[in-house]
Amino acid sequence: MSLEEKYKAFKGIMEKTELLDFDKAALTIEGEVARVTIPLQEQQLAGDFVKTLRKYITIEKLCNCKLEDGKRYKYIVYSQPYLQTMYIIRMESYQHGLIDEVHVIFYESMEHMLKELKDALEQAKRMGYDECEMQKIVELYRKFM
Repeated sequence: MSLEEKYKAFKGIMEKTELLDFDKAALTIEGEVARVTIPLQEQQLAGDFVKTLRKYITIEKLCNCKLEDGKRYKYIVYSQPYLQTMYIIRMESYQHGLIDEVHVIFYESMEHMLKELKDALEQAKRMGYDECEMQKIVELYRKFM
């Protein structure tokens, strides 16, 4: 399945939710990955958005972090690493958890996706977040076995 086909499949499912504004999204392909930033139809709390997403797609939470001041949040979720659905969804907020867009990265290779997820875990550890729920690296590896 090509990167464009993975995006179209994701878009087909997500359009039913009426959460995202695909009219303002443009897919860019960079080698073995494709990236798209998709605005939300309306602002939402990232945690609530993730709960709603789980009603439509199967995702795993990589991390959910916030800084001490409570303003900056970072959420990263990802699909099961199956050939037709390899993607990571990133959300960042500087407004107490409110988000107005999501960043989705589609992958052709499980190895590349796993490397990106491992790097994201390491970066979250280095950022010095006050509170951070993170998936253990062993759990992450199990998902890719």
